[in-house]
Amino acid sequence: MLLSLLCLLLLDLGLFRFPGWPLFQSSLGLLVLFKASRGLLRHLLDLRRLRREDLRNRHFLRGPWRPVIPAFLAFWVAVLAIAWSLRWIPHPTETWQGLTPVRDRTLLHAFCLLELLRTLWKGPGLRRAVQNFLEANPLRTFFLLYASAAFFGTLLLILPISLRDGAHLSLVDAFFLSVSAVSVTGLAPVSTAATLSFFGHFVLLFLIQIGGLGIVTLGAGLAALAGHRLSLSHSLASAQAHGSPDLAGLNRFVGRVFATTFACEAAGSLALYFFLPSHQEGRFFHAVFHAVSAFCNAGFSSFPPGLEVPGLLAFKSVVGTLIVTGGIGFPILFEVFDRSRNPQRRRLPWPPYLLLTVGVSLALLILGTVGLYLTESTALAVAGRPAAERFGNALFYSVSSRTAGFGLVPHSTLTIGSQLLIVVLMAIGGSPLSTAGGLKTTTIGVLVSAALSSLRGHRWIQFGRSEISASTLLECVAIVLIYLLLAFGSLLVLLPFEAPDAFGLFFEIVSALSTVGLSLDVTPQLSAFGKLWISGLMLAGRFGIVALVYMGIGRVREQRFRYAERVYYVG
Repeated sequence: MLLSLLCLLLLDLGLFRFPGWPLFQSSLGLLVLFKASRGLLRHLLDLRRLRREDLRNRHFLRGPWRPVIPAFLAFWVAVLAIAWSLRWIPHPTETWQGLTPVRDRTLLHAFCLLELLRTLWKGPGLRRAVQNFLEANPLRTFFLLYASAAFFGTLLLILPISLRDGAHLSLVDAFFLSVSAVSVTGLAPVSTAATLSFFGHFVLLFLIQIGGLGIVTLGAGLAALAGHRLSLSHSLASAQAHGSPDLAGLNRFVGRVFATTFACEAAGSLALYFFLPSHQEGRFFHAVFHAVSAFCNAGFSSFPPGLEVPGLLAFKSVVGTLIVTGGIGFPILFEVFDRSRNPQRRRLPWPPYLLLTVGVSLALLILGTVGLYLTESTALAVAGRPAAERFGNALFYSVSSRTAGFGLVPHSTLTIGSQLLIVVLMAIGGSPLSTAGGLKTTTIGVLVSAALSSLRGHRWIQFGRSEISASTLLECVAIVLIYLLLAFGSLLVLLPFEAPDAFGLFFEIVSALSTVGLSLDVTPQLSAFGKLWISGLMLAGRFGIVALVYMGIGRVREQRFRYAERVYYVG
């Protein structure tokens, strides 16, 4: 079976051909369909024998859960293989016609790779390796869930029902688009409005919502709804992935995240619905799509030109408000909400973390708006734009560049000064415990506070009337260093293989690593290798740099000793 699958892929990739190879290819494809259908029936029979009590508190790689994964893989192999085999059946609509050559190849690649994975999974080697990998660190389970969500989204996006008539989507492009949605980035190798059907946009919206809530939050919420408690190791991993030190209040925090997210998205959808023209086709869906995309800081738009349309000032203002609300951080929203309801808490001083987060966010908003206004004034003034419109565009880009990735004009038309400033804003990103990515505002705030404290001759890091611990500074330095290593290392890897210039690639890399979604029209030009690399950067940026390092290290032991302090000359 493995030999047949490999021959089928090699034949389809065109590595070698011979007379009659299309017939041989189709025969092997039907063989794969038969084997997958038989395997699916066998797995379903195995699952039917399981009792409900056997499935509780068991690992999904061991015991009675073992048939679940191959059954899932066999199901999707059968679905994709049936969709591929429908090319021989005449159909009145174009949705199922014209599967060849691109749609045909995409479905063929997908179900062959899935069947290959299912065949390998039946052996003990791969399953045992995955089990050992996950048990070394609970964070690896959450990362696998992110990758699995992107994988599942890929399978849905390549179905003919997800595509418009006459449109096509390769397997790599579908995976890239799915990862971009799960990581709430917004980069796209194709025009989603021109490629995806209503069902495809619904799949994209579902992936954005999953990515915005976060796999960790979603998993903890589903466990709470099912009446189960997370294990201690997974609770610690959840708190670490959230950056929340309060392990005891994790369930309450997750519940408030759910409630706040859906309340803000519902209010935003209602406002956007009334601000859209009454003659707009699919008015309600467009309102919901943009509300979820804006609050989750995804940057996807269901309009063909995106937000690069004249007018709709109120619509764009609501989108900008949702971007700021989703990117400021849930703890900030909870603190403001609690103070508005409890008069006694209003007398208490504001928490230092809130002052630091809001202060850095306001500073970036003001400096970004002024900088973009000055760098774009000359270019936009030549085009006859009024000063109010120039200021509005600068303000919107100052907000969108750090988190969401929505654009009002083609980004390649911006001046080089604006593009450099946008790179800095993208790298900084939003606030912790939010839907935004990047280095985070508090990271920059801590580093600036450390620099100011050093220049003032202080021995400790001070912010206002509070002190920042040395461990916090070490974590901030590690985040910045690893971010820069990933960004510049990725640039060195991609430069020899990609056509775009170095700055365009670096702009794309920073946008992916910070899960922003702005691009200088580089994404469609990337090769398959480049798209897969950028997909990995998007997943890394959404999962978190520190969590990613902890996941790679495995088990981390707390240091219980200190060495003698020595003098080092720096600067």
